[in-house]
Amino acid sequence: MSDYQYYSTINPTVGELVLVEFTERLDSFFDAKLIEYPYRGMMNYSDASKKRKISSWGKIVPLNKQMVARVDEVDEKAKIVNLSTAYLDEYFTEKNLSPLDIQEKLLLGFSENKLLESLITSLCTITKTNYAEIWQALVHVVDSERREYNDDNDDEPVSLWRYFSENFEEKIDGWCEVAGLSSEIKDALKGMFEKRKEKGPKKITSNIKIISQEGMTSTKKLLENCLGSLNYQFSFKYSTAPNFIFETTTADSCPDDHHDLIRNLQEQIKKLGLKLVFVQAIPEEVAKVSE
Repeated sequence: MSDYQYYSTINPTVGELVLVEFTERLDSFFDAKLIEYPYRGMMNYSDASKKRKISSWGKIVPLNKQMVARVDEVDEKAKIVNLSTAYLDEYFTEKNLSPLDIQEKLLLGFSENKLLESLITSLCTITKTNYAEIWQALVHVVDSERREYNDDNDDEPVSLWRYFSENFEEKIDGWCEVAGLSSEIKDALKGMFEKRKEKGPKKITSNIKIISQEGMTSTKKLLENCLGSLNYQFSFKYSTAPNFIFETTTADSCPDDHHDLIRNLQEQIKKLGLKLVFVQAIPEEVAKVSE
């Protein structure tokens, strides 16, 4: 959960798809935390899958990895929701989608929101304004409209970024007026949005050194543990010893994601007990955005 209110409401609604991280498997349910709401989540085994027999819960509900789940019940006083993932296939017309396919498709909408986060970050840097204040003033207005739109339509829910970008030209003046933003901020936002639309996604590249005195097995274990939890498109390629090239684009990620990956790699080395594996990254070679 971020240190500012992400959506226009602090309470998720029944039927809403939310971004979660399941943290523990208990006797009869999974414990979870919601990423974008100040809530704890719980999911009974029976709500996790349609299958009666599960050979590996780790494949159905991996722990400490961001996933999409549906809210079935909300306790606003206790700040707890009941979740389910068993019937997410109902949001798609395609048949025989695997749980992994379903998650990848649903995560795209949440990944798209990183574009809006990046845009607001750049806006605040240029206008020297506070990120949380601009986000809560402007994006909350957009989100309120988006929620009404989703409630009135039976199609797959529209993400925050998609609603923002598809309605920008028509509604930005009204959004800024309701949000109480100055003409200077509004004009800066318009200019930035048009430039990004013209240029398209940019490549973000990091050179990461992984030095292992325990062989490739340990390196593979480390990478599987860290890369498997990423919810955006990426490539991670071996270059020349001991260098690896990590690439993403601004279409669904931002430079902070690169710094987060490096930090996670270093933290996982300790958790996995890999005493002879080292991760290094020169600041000048991390999160370089192409022109």
